[in-house]
Amino acid sequence: MATERSYYEILGVERNADDAAIKRAFRKLAQQWHPDVSSEPGAAERFKEINEAYQVLSDPKRRQIYDMVGRPASATWAARARRSARASPGSATCSTLSSPAWAAPRRCQARSTAGRLGPPL
Repeated sequence: MATERSYYEILGVERNADDAAIKRAFRKLAQQWHPDVSSEPGAAERFKEINEAYQVLSDPKRRQIYDMVGRPASATWAARARRSARASPGSATCSTLSSPAWAAPRRCQARSTAGRLGPPL
């Protein structure tokens, strides 16, 4: 299995690059490797790689997660990133409250909101 380049290497920027530098690098590479402009073989794949790198590094939440975790291995990485971005910093799930780290996670009981929306009019 070959090692993949980091998103920073793909765009040719440093890890501490600001948003403007990332955007400049993306636009330069996108103009060079866009499939409608470049006739080189593999231009479409290279453009997709550049676009993916920009999508992650231009979003502060996704960039922070990428810096901590690394490149996504599958679609579940993106789903976990979205869930963690939505969760508030102090929130806890019932599995984290009710079971120790070494135990199997417990499932939360679903609570119905039917009838809890307020008194009937």
